[in-house]
Amino acid sequence: MKTLVEIINTISEEAKNKFKPDLKKYGKNFRAISESAVLEVLNPLFKEHNIAYEVIIQSKSLHIEKLKAGRDNAGNLIESLLFVAEAQVMLVFTNPEAMFNTEKGEAERMAFQGWGSGVDYGDKATGKAITSAVKYALFKGLRLQYSDDPDAEESQEITSIIEDENSSTKKEELKTKKETSKEAKKEEVLATEAQLNYIKGLTITCGLTDEQFKAMFDFSPVQLADIKLPMKRAREIIEKLKKLADDKLPF
Repeated sequence: MKTLVEIINTISEEAKNKFKPDLKKYGKNFRAISESAVLEVLNPLFKEHNIAYEVIIQSKSLHIEKLKAGRDNAGNLIESLLFVAEAQVMLVFTNPEAMFNTEKGEAERMAFQGWGSGVDYGDKATGKAITSAVKYALFKGLRLQYSDDPDAEESQEITSIIEDENSSTKKEELKTKKETSKEAKKEEVLATEAQLNYIKGLTITCGLTDEQFKAMFDFSPVQLADIKLPMKRAREIIEKLKKLADDKLPF
């Protein structure tokens, strides 16, 4: 009979490179993987090997920030709330078929820890933080990876660029690589959910109506959830809205 450690190692190997980013939710160029995509791979393996885990919330915190959202018709300041949560969890794994493999006859257990954070304009921040913590506890505890992990790509050596920056040949090579990269990358990286929420918050802070916003950017704020906004364009909109804010923003 396999020990729990052996089962965890088997699951880690069987799940290797089976994870894919949630393209429908995040877009083709956004490298992220949802909790549902993780569990879609892991749950059948947990069931096959007859192991389960308990989620223990070790700590959590919730901070509420007040954001300026313009003024009403009477000139009174309007404020909206931004909820920022953090959570630390522990996943405790057990195997009913191998609960007494230890010499002392105690139940065999393994525990993984995870940390996560979540931001929301409503009551979902704590849930997002816990979900994130559980997801990363599974990834780190089971030593998992997925093919679109940006950290898996090798960085270009900085020292070699500095040493050869005055070389005309090196400059031409770098220029060619940049141009080739731009041509190969036909679709721009899409704006993140945090950037889209930031634009919404800034729009409220500036007191812009839907018509005013559309006149400036060729689309209305309500369309943010439906259009595929490039990250570069999102940054330009954010900078322009910041300049329109007559008071210093709290973040």
